[in-house]
Amino acid sequence: MDDGKFYAEKMELIMDALPKSASGRVRRGALRDLVIKSSGQVSEAYLRQIMAGRISSPGVDKLFALSQAMGFPMDWWGLPVESGPPPIVPGFRAVTARLTDLPAERQGEAVEQLLDVLHQIQQRPLPGEVS
Repeated sequence: MDDGKFYAEKMELIMDALPKSASGRVRRGALRDLVIKSSGQVSEAYLRQIMAGRISSPGVDKLFALSQAMGFPMDWWGLPVESGPPPIVPGFRAVTARLTDLPAERQGEAVEQLLDVLHQIQQRPLPGEVS
């Protein structure tokens, strides 16, 4: 899809996955929090443009930053919208951030462990799928 609708729908799924206020609405400042969690790699204006369908092909670096900020695997962006919201993995952001802090000789082992966890997640049935 090159009209921006795909990524707008994906952003809607992300917004649905964000914490809600008592009234059930995404709390005020949620986009700002995403900007902060992405270390400023994605601006609030850019997020709003994606949500409005004005950006048809976000940069891989922006998608990666959002994946890291939210704590879901990057490959979710390649799944059809019908696959549902991103699989938020508790601790994913912290684990991937620590990987880059490890000495080069230990990164391989840590990546293998992370891949094992991601493989286990991938084996889970999608919402609405019969296992």
